[in-house]
Amino acid sequence: MNDQMDLHTAEASLGEALAAQLSLHGSNHPDVARALTNVGNVEKRLGRLGPAKRHHEQAIEIYTTAFGPGHPHVAAALTNLGIVQKELGELENARASQERAVAIFRSCFGEGHPTLATVYGNLGAVLKDLGELKDARGMLEHAIAILEASGEASSSPKVAPLLTNLGNVQFELGEFLAARSSFERALAIYREEVRDDGSQHLDAAMVLNNLGGIALHLADYRCAKSLLQGALSLYQESLGEQNRRVSDVLNNLGIALMNLGELDEAERTWKRALNIASRAYGFADPRPRQILQNLRKLEDDRT
Repeated sequence: MNDQMDLHTAEASLGEALAAQLSLHGSNHPDVARALTNVGNVEKRLGRLGPAKRHHEQAIEIYTTAFGPGHPHVAAALTNLGIVQKELGELENARASQERAVAIFRSCFGEGHPTLATVYGNLGAVLKDLGELKDARGMLEHAIAILEASGEASSSPKVAPLLTNLGNVQFELGEFLAARSSFERALAIYREEVRDDGSQHLDAAMVLNNLGGIALHLADYRCAKSLLQGALSLYQESLGEQNRRVSDVLNNLGIALMNLGELDEAERTWKRALNIASRAYGFADPRPRQILQNLRKLEDDRT
């Protein structure tokens, strides 16, 4: 709630700054583009994707007019636009935006510049959503390699999201041991990182849940239980008891408990997960239906 209040406060402040720049410079000045970008980024975080998209498109037009189509400011604005397009499900447009950004940054800075690692990472995330998993894996590995060559990869916050996304792709490809290694590297970075808003704990929780999922696939149920309990603790601390992510972890934890023979605890865990998921998602969503199916299977196994 406080984070949302801070974002709304930031949105109001940045809106005033945009109005001031428009009044001072008119509609085609680079300072107006910068203000549009700031507003668009906050709108994206607030989930207002349509307005965010329009503001980033306006920024691209202004920067292109002011500096030409091959300027790094244009590339940075394209990157922001591509992120929003991805969240809107406009995946081919997102790919085109990120590919244009890559071409501009490569032309301006050279192939090994750390800026390219971020854009390659964004492009890899789009390719994953498009189902082009092997290409996504290659793109993310290339991004990490750029940071490693620049000396930033061992403990840099920049590499942790890349490792997380790489682990997700490797998991979908069935490369469970490689995914586990990627997630473990990301987790080590998140545990060392300190952010003012504490959001590194959410990232750590997500990775712990992913690692728990891998342990389930490898039938290492005791390890899965420990990892998932760690994820659950962090999610509850950061998001509260009734958040949808809590229900997702509880569902996985119930699977581990059932396979460990802790049937009563599995039942309690799934019932709690079902209560949260039905409120968070609604019964039309497959997630609460899956939890209900798990409970019914447990009951059948007992009879």
